[in-house]
Amino acid sequence: MATFFLDHSLGRRTVADAIRAAGHEVEVLTDHFPQGVEDHVWIERCAKRRWIALMGDKLRRNDLARVVIRECGAWAFCLAGRRAEASGVQKAGLFIAAVPEMIRLSSSHRFVFGSVESDGGVRVIEAG
Repeated sequence: MATFFLDHSLGRRTVADAIRAAGHEVEVLTDHFPQGVEDHVWIERCAKRRWIALMGDKLRRNDLARVVIRECGAWAFCLAGRRAEASGVQKAGLFIAAVPEMIRLSSSHRFVFGSVESDGGVRVIEAG
């Protein structure tokens, strides 16, 4: 069973409840960190705890968070483009469809940063 960590942009309930209903553990950013915490701080914690990080927005190419993903060995997946603007129910559906692939990628890479696609697949942006 995997543990998923949801950033602030995914809310506290809809996506979390859907992932829990699928049989996985969920941690929510606001249960661990204060409002406005920088992405690189919670990504490092996810890496240490071996949690799969889910984000509602895409990180910029040279963002410090991307460096932390590589250096700390984090597994992180985002919703990019129009998917980031979807409703909570739609976001939950996208992530649930991608859970098997996110777990597979996380178990076969030291770090991975990917984007959840509209068909439930995952596009690997960077992995190692």
